[in-house]
Amino acid sequence: RELDQPDSCSRPRSSAAHNAMADDEEQKKRVIKVKFAFVDDAIHLRVKPSTTLYKAVKSVADRKGLTPEAFARTYRVTLEGERVQMTSAGLEMKIGDVLEKHHYSMDDDEDEVEFQLHTMQEGGGSLVASSSSSARRPCSC
Repeated sequence: RELDQPDSCSRPRSSAAHNAMADDEEQKKRVIKVKFAFVDDAIHLRVKPSTTLYKAVKSVADRKGLTPEAFARTYRVTLEGERVQMTSAGLEMKIGDVLEKHHYSMDDDEDEVEFQLHTMQEGGGSLVASSSSSARRPCSC
């Protein structure tokens, strides 16, 4: 063993590794203010970027008196006009990942992310023709 080389244990950390650890610490402490905006009201939450979308939706659904499944069937969620998938895979995503997927960038001075909630349409779609014979009778002019 050569005496000129220091032990690997005593080698100082590189600045890149130190910065990565500092970023991880900062990410753990970071809190995102999320607003779920309905037509008539809004629900505000404070979440970490690592919080799953399911956990946030469950919290909002509880406040609305719905189960998360009923909430997903009742409301369509959008972020800046783009639909957020409410499938099982979509609900497992972390809030930070949802924001990245939708190319949403938060500035340091921006204090809140707004998800818009739209009531899904139920029923409709088909018109039944009238079975009355007078509707199909030719004119007797």
